[in-house]
Amino acid sequence: MSQEFKKPSRTSYLEKYPHPLGQFKSSMIIHIIREKIENRFQIPRHQSRWLQKTNISFAHGILLTPNAQTLKIIAFCKSNDPNSDEWDIKGKLRFTLHNWVDDSRSVTLEREDAFFQSEFGTAPVTMNTHVTFERLLERGFVKDDKIWIATDFRVQEVSRFHQPMVFNYRSMMKNWVAFQHLNDTVYCSKEIISAHTKGTPKTSFAYKKVYTGSFEQFLDIVHGSPLPVLNVKDLVDVLKDSESFGMRNVIKRLEPFVIYQSNLIEYLGPIAVEYNLRRVMHAWINSRSLFFEKADLETFEVEKISGEMMKAIVKKVFEADKKKSSF
Repeated sequence: MSQEFKKPSRTSYLEKYPHPLGQFKSSMIIHIIREKIENRFQIPRHQSRWLQKTNISFAHGILLTPNAQTLKIIAFCKSNDPNSDEWDIKGKLRFTLHNWVDDSRSVTLEREDAFFQSEFGTAPVTMNTHVTFERLLERGFVKDDKIWIATDFRVQEVSRFHQPMVFNYRSMMKNWVAFQHLNDTVYCSKEIISAHTKGTPKTSFAYKKVYTGSFEQFLDIVHGSPLPVLNVKDLVDVLKDSESFGMRNVIKRLEPFVIYQSNLIEYLGPIAVEYNLRRVMHAWINSRSLFFEKADLETFEVEKISGEMMKAIVKKVFEADKKKSSF
């Protein structure tokens, strides 16, 4: 990959506010690793979901190349700026392959200048752990047929597109709330949380799982940042977090956005029922163009359907029956 970097339009230079262009810190638990190694000739790459911070997206994963006998870790980064098809992103990249038995034997790889450029699309930065598949399976890197990789990418420079300053959730602030995961802690102002909830929030929340990075997308939405492009899993995660903290206004803010995001519409029926999203339910019903089948309703939890939603569904069923009878 070419490492000719255009003159940066933004650099990470604020000492008291580290990583204003974005820090992507996430873990990925990869299941059934033995089977994945055996099937590497068919499926060599396994990748996480994309994480987004305003105009930059990041993902990571593993590469099990057919001819090699060692595990490689990969990272992807790209610009989402709709006003520019050309972009350069440079940052510091750190990979960790965790050893479940003895953390001191975990493998850490670093690259001071990791480059991602539009000329190469989403071609990943690849780093070799030099851990053979045999050693991987026998030396404490596998637990219950799972491996654990972690990535920390700190954006240092961008050029040829605009990246606004992002929120930094790892700087402790006055009157903060801590969200503690097994391997990471992020912070948010108690005033921000209180603005969306009734009552005073706790000072800390503990999660018995590794940190995937997606929780920061929820915090961005809570802070009023522009809504990112969400896939179905991201949307469900944000809705779950919003509901768990009683942030109904955050859920309402998502409604018009998901209605007009075409890649989500076919999945929205069950989600609308689960989180009582009336406008989303109407949009989903209207998307069932000609016929409305029984199968469309089988995934719903009927006891959660509100009266208004039920009326809309019954009306659509009658309309569908009328259309069928006219053929």
